[in-house]
Amino acid sequence: MKTPRTKRLSQLGYTSVEVLIAITIFSIGAAGVIAMQRASVQGNYDARAMDVANNIAREWQERLQRDADTWNDPQAAFGTATTNTLWLKNATSGPTVKVPAYPSGAAVGRSPAFDLLGRDLSKAEGEGTTAEVATFCTQLSLTALANPKAGEPTRLIRAEIRVYWARSGGTLKCTESDATDVTVSPTNERYRSVTTMALVRGNFK
Repeated sequence: MKTPRTKRLSQLGYTSVEVLIAITIFSIGAAGVIAMQRASVQGNYDARAMDVANNIAREWQERLQRDADTWNDPQAAFGTATTNTLWLKNATSGPTVKVPAYPSGAAVGRSPAFDLLGRDLSKAEGEGTTAEVATFCTQLSLTALANPKAGEPTRLIRAEIRVYWARSGGTLKCTESDATDVTVSPTNERYRSVTTMALVRGNFK
């Protein structure tokens, strides 16, 4: 048989203060877990975006090398020697960084705009005229390097390739000939980018 004191102890519960303390501790812990999860998701996205952007930059290096296969007259004056190329003909001695022209035909292998998975997009898709689906955009700067021999045409082009994407994720409009410098403030607050450089030589024998 229980004594009156034992019976009273068994009926005791939690006070409202104790409940509020428990809820506060739980809320702090939950907020920490949510913040860690958000940081993890953002970190994973940034790492993936950087990897895709680097792959796109390397792809554009290979595209320019392929374009150089048709630059095969070492004696022609610069400007005429590359007219049968797609991109290298735009090289100048004082270049600007801009989005290259979209292809008139199929976009595969020639587009400056890419989706989240790094696939080429058409001009309508890249510029967002039908649906804004571009995640990555490419800009080129092509510099015709002077030949050390006086009077000789250039045989080297320096290619600067920049791939950029929205810092907050999502899509953007990759407009043809856009020369916006995404590396300077305040634009760099909205975009991330990777830049690579390469020397392109003509297909000379």
